[in-house]
Amino acid sequence: MLKLDDKRLSTSHKNMTSSTGEKLKEIVSQEIILNPYEYEGLIWCKLAQPELAEKLGVTTRTIRRLISRPPFARYSKQIDGKKFTLVRIGEPLPPKTNHGANILAKIWSTYISKVKSDWEIEKKEKLAKAKGLEEADSQKTSKEIKDKDWNLAKRTIKPNRREYGCLCGLWELWPDGQQAKIFKKVLKEWHIFCAGMFWQQSFDEVEGEQAEKRFFHYPSITVIRRYHMVALEMIEIETQDKGKNPLPWLKAKNPSLWKHLDKKGDQKGGSKPETPVEESVSGGSGDGDMSESS
Repeated sequence: MLKLDDKRLSTSHKNMTSSTGEKLKEIVSQEIILNPYEYEGLIWCKLAQPELAEKLGVTTRTIRRLISRPPFARYSKQIDGKKFTLVRIGEPLPPKTNHGANILAKIWSTYISKVKSDWEIEKKEKLAKAKGLEEADSQKTSKEIKDKDWNLAKRTIKPNRREYGCLCGLWELWPDGQQAKIFKKVLKEWHIFCAGMFWQQSFDEVEGEQAEKRFFHYPSITVIRRYHMVALEMIEIETQDKGKNPLPWLKAKNPSLWKHLDKKGDQKGGSKPETPVEESVSGGSGDGDMSESS
């Protein structure tokens, strides 16, 4: 519990932050008028963070904290060999393809790291139990471990250049603002994605395309890229099963599928579409497409 002096200090800090934020708005607005810098069709303040900090008499850490929140929008960019954080007052830029691929790459790295960690724990338990089994059962366990080790070794924590290119493709192919959510769903429900992939392969065969059917024990970025539409079908089925109102992109994909919602007043005014949440991570570039063995 805060003491009286602590409360005063906290209130004083908030007032100082609010005042600093207002002064920063004035500096940014003035700099945009005097020395405008155009990028992506928008006008920005091009002062480096140390310059802004000096003008305000605060640390660069304070500047970073202030410009990371509304009403400020920021964008890091190399200009003449020097790193600048462009700042303006308004909405942030939508993530570019490479930036979007970095978001998906971070999701992938987190997921695969956990899968590998969980498998090491499970493997130790299996090896311990195998010591008390008969030879035939012990050999079966050893083969299972060897197969899983071999498959999981092919899933690197950091996507390679080809996989990164596939992530760029997924970011462009999937609906804006929904890419991270869709990717997480595919990783979490990989068995469902594989079922949809097999169905799509059967459909392709009817159309005259040949596809080798394989089961992938662990998610594969290149396979997800090739069958990216299966991920959208997963979202569509989930939305139908839960009786949700479809997001605009989903309704546009297959309008006839959602006509019944317009006829039911209780559903038409139902749940609001989810607001996309963007994630942020830096670094990386590349391009590519697909295919890989299990």
